[in-house]
Parts: sequence; C-alpha cells; structure tokens
Amino acid sequence: MGDGPYFFLSHAPAGLGAGGGDPDLWVGRLFDDLCRGVAELTALPDGTPAGFMDRGPRPGTGWSEELGRSLASCRVFVPLLSPRYFASERCGKQWYAFAQRAIRHRAATDRPADAIVPALWVPVPNRQLPLSAAQLDFDHRGLGERYATDGLYGLIKLRLLADEYQRAVHHLARHIVGAARATRVGPGRPPDARTLPSAFGAAPGPRPLRVTVAAPTLGELPAGRDRAYYGESPLDWNPYHPATRRPLALIAEDIVGSLNYRPTVASFDEERPADGPQAPARPEILLVDRWALRDERRRARLAALDAADRPWIGVVVPWNRA
Repeated sequence: MGDGPYFFLSHAPAGLGAGGGDPDLWVGRLFDDLCRGVAELTALPDGTPAGFMDRGPRPGTGWSEELGRSLASCRVFVPLLSPRYFASERCGKQWYAFAQRAIRHRAATDRPADAIVPALWVPVPNRQLPLSAAQLDFDHRGLGERYATDGLYGLIKLRLLADEYQRAVHHLARHIVGAARATRVGPGRPPDARTLPSAFGAAPGPRPLRVTVAAPTLGELPAGRDRAYYGESPLDWNPYHPATRRPLALIAEDIVGSLNYRPTVASFDEERPADGPQAPARPEILLVDRWALRDERRRARLAALDAADRPWIGVVVPWNRA
C-alpha cells in the first residue's frame, strides 16, 4: 500500500440549507487551510496528499473506496467535534476504524499511539463526550481562548476573529505534524462500513463492562510450559507473544474502551461479587487460558460458572496457532 494522506479530517456533514449552497463550505475552507499548514511544516513527497476530507455519502451509496483507503493509511485522524458529530454513526465508525489501528500498534509495541488529534468545530460539554473522546489528553486552550470557547466555526464565520482563526489553524497543523512524527501507526486493511460498530455506542454515556481473565501464573505452570507467555499475575497472560508485547487483558481493555464501554479488568481467581437471579448492571467477558484448567480449584469454579444460567457472561478462549 502506498503512502496515504497525512491526516484524515472526519466531520459530520451539515444538512442542506434553504439557499441550496454547499452546506460544508466552511469545513472545506478549514480543510484547505489545514492542508496548506501541514504542507508548510513538512517535506511531503510529490504526490502525497496532505489530507483527506470526508465529503459525506452520496445518495444510495456508503463509503467510497478512496475513503476506506485513506482511513487505512492516514497517519493522523482529526475528528471535527460538535454535537452533530457524536450523533453521527458514520463518524463513529470512522473513529472506530482508526482506533483499531492505534490499538494494534500499541499491542505490538506496548507504546501509546496518540495519533488522534481532535479539533473543536463547535464546543461540546464534557458530560456529552463518549469515552473515546473524553479520555484523549488534549488541551484545547493551547489553540487560543476564543477557539476553546467558540470553536473553529465561531472563529471562521467572523472577520473580527480572523487572526484568532489563523492562530488556531496554525497550532492545529503543528499538533497534527507532531503526532505523526511521534507515532507511526501502521497501515491496515480498508474497513467495510457495513460491519463496523460505532465508537460512540448506542447509549448516551459510557456503559460498564467487566473483563475477567482465567490464566495461571509463573508459579503454577506445568513442566515444559513456556514461561514467556505468563507473569506474576493472571492479568500478565500474553498468549500472542512475541507478536504482541502487551498482556491480553490490557488489549481487551483498549478494545472495550473503543466501543464506549467503561471497562473493569480483574482476575478470575479473585472473589467474584455475589451473582443473584437477576442480571447485573454490567455484562462480562471471560478470557480463559486452557492451561488454567490444570488447577483443580479453578476448574471447579469454571464448571460451576458454566452450569449457571448467566447469559450476560461471554466466554472467549484465545488460541495462538503458532
């Protein structure tokens, strides 16, 4: 796959106005200004686009092939935040598609992949942010006080604030370039919009979800079992070593968080909260290592759990064929 765009601008297309003009005129101007800013701060090879902007769906169509390729190859994802943005399933799918690339990078390197650079189109109250956006470590005040209070839409519409707008765009371009230089997220496959979930979930706020791991520790491995996959805690279990450097529980935590769930990670060996006849307030994913069944007590507890009627618990048995 060749080089993709330096950044992907994700935004919620505006509805058609009464005047019949381009509803995304102002977003298009911002995109052009950002492309010029990024180009000035980099030495992009000839033919490498500075950015890609989602122009929105055409009637009767989903994502274009170009959009899918750009999502799979861009270096930085720039979501243009607004209340309309977080109400858009299309935008949530784009965010999720890029977040999976970042999760795979972190799993393989055990290093953060801070390649999502949010921009305020219209300020959004913190209480309305999904978990995927709320957990981003980005201080919007660094782009200017008026930007933080009015957003780029407020700055671009008023000539009186032209200087503030130019300042905000320049700083945003610097953040994009800085993120790309700090982390090179590997390319992925062009995503299929039909099968992608939204990073914003179906509920208005993050929902709790428990991730539980049943795995042995270094001190209880049978003779001949490779110690490289385990640690001092069941939560250290890494069945896909050496392809990944991050324990499976932490990878699962990242994936769960990317779906707007608030995860809690625990060992199956810990005392479980009492389960009554009613389903608990949160679902659960149980990750089971087959070698955990060598322990008689753990095997009995898993058998009891299997015999109980608890459909809110999903069991996954990861298996490394290598």
